[in-house]
This record gives sequence, structure tokens and C-alpha cells, in this order.
Amino acid sequence: MKSTIISALALLAILVSCSNKTTKTETQTPAGQPAVVAPGPVITQELTGYFLKNTYQQKEDVKLLIFNNETSFKDVFGMGKTMTNQIIEPDFATSFVGAIAMKSTPMQTTITLEKANIENGTCNVYVNVKTGEKQSFTSTPVYIFTLEKAIPAKQVQLFVNGEKKDLVSF
Repeated sequence: MKSTIISALALLAILVSCSNKTTKTETQTPAGQPAVVAPGPVITQELTGYFLKNTYQQKEDVKLLIFNNETSFKDVFGMGKTMTNQIIEPDFATSFVGAIAMKSTPMQTTITLEKANIENGTCNVYVNVKTGEKQSFTSTPVYIFTLEKAIPAKQVQLFVNGEKKDLVSF
């Protein structure tokens, strides 16, 4: 009887804590800092476990790509499934997929999301690119994310280390 009462109180506490939802959305970066503050979801999640196929020729130093269907996404990206990773497949019925791709480099390179917001009908995506030590191989840095199709924007503006780069309409 005592355990039933404790279980009921725990369930009640969970229900009460989950009932106070706001419409403001904040997405956390890997460092735990707020990345997105908007009236609704802007960047809903990072997609990991994908690689840029070698059939895609990256000409620019940094390129923003937006995909609205699975076929065009799979033409450019492959899935790097291993025994231990879990790959999330995007839902193109509700989301666009955005990708920030860089030229192949022998330097260890990390792309991290700083923030994203919507301003004057444009979704602004701010990323930081950090370059580390030279590697014995080349790699193609990418950062892949999903955007809700319902966002009140018709284009995405990319900022890299605070500098305005690519603008893509969708």
C-alpha cells in the first residue's frame, strides 16, 4: 500500500512538471548552450552518421545545401552505419534537411552550431568552424540538421564564424 501511494505521488509529480510547457523553443548545442530561440522550432535536430558522397564535387570553401526530398538528399549523402551508432533518418514530410559542407581538408575541422533564428522571413544559421591539427588523411567536414517546413521563412542565410556566407531559398 505504501509503495502504491509513493508510485502515485511520483506519477503526479511527473504529470505536474510536464504540464507547464511554453511556446518558446530552445535547442541545446553539444556544449549545453542555447542554440535556438524562436517562436517555434527552427533547427529541430542535428543529423549524425552521414557522409558526403565522393560523387558530389564541393567547389566552394563552404556551401549551404537545402534538401526537400529524400531522393536528392541520398544523391549527395551516404549513411555511415556502424555497430554502435544510431542514425536518425529525416522526415521529409515535415522537415527540410540543411547541410553545411566544406572542401576536403587534411586539417581536423569541426563545425558547431552557435545559434539559429528567424528574422524578416530569413532563417539565419550561425556556425563556428574550428581547425585543429593536420591529419594523415583528408576528410570532408559537414554539419547536417533538420528545419521544420512550417517555419515562417523562405530562405536560409549561413554565417560562418560571424561572416555572412551562403543564402539559399526554398
